[in-house]
Amino acid sequence: MTNLYFIAILTPEKITKDIRHFQQQAANLFHSRRALRNPPHITLIPPFRFPRKKASAADFATARQRLQKRLTEFAERQDIRQILGHLHIELHDFGFFPPRVIFVRVKENPELNRLQAALQKATSDLTGFPPVPKRPFHPHLTIAYRDLDEALFPKARRHFEALRYRASFPAPQLTLLKHENGRWVS
Repeated sequence: MTNLYFIAILTPEKITKDIRHFQQQAANLFHSRRALRNPPHITLIPPFRFPRKKASAADFATARQRLQKRLTEFAERQDIRQILGHLHIELHDFGFFPPRVIFVRVKENPELNRLQAALQKATSDLTGFPPVPKRPFHPHLTIAYRDLDEALFPKARRHFEALRYRASFPAPQLTLLKHENGRWVS
């Protein structure tokens, strides 16, 4: 029984195909396949265990119901519906977190930042949620990460720096993803 989750914005089908194409390039050219296990997404709340400790099946079910209820209440609030109704994500080219991470950049977006901060605040009192991260929110779509060999990173970086990518999409909903059998599923 898993209790590992995260909250994200999933990409629409066309963007998903584009991101999968880039991830497949990373897999074929640089042997980085791990990103292919996850649906293309923008992380709003990073992975967390809920409940935090081992629980009985009944306790686990109750905790999951509490989590889903809190997220539903959050999503139904008027101000959040307004943010989501106007939230448009713009993607542009590639970025890098040396020594292993390659991603598609998300253009600076005050509404997305407000949504993430509101979600963090709305869930902060639920036991098991991670504390406010020490690093600032940096929305992106991952192309390669943990299994990208550091020695191949410079070559992979040059490859993706030479590419151009622009796309945009509306972000109508949040998704709670759960870790099952080595993959994240919604």
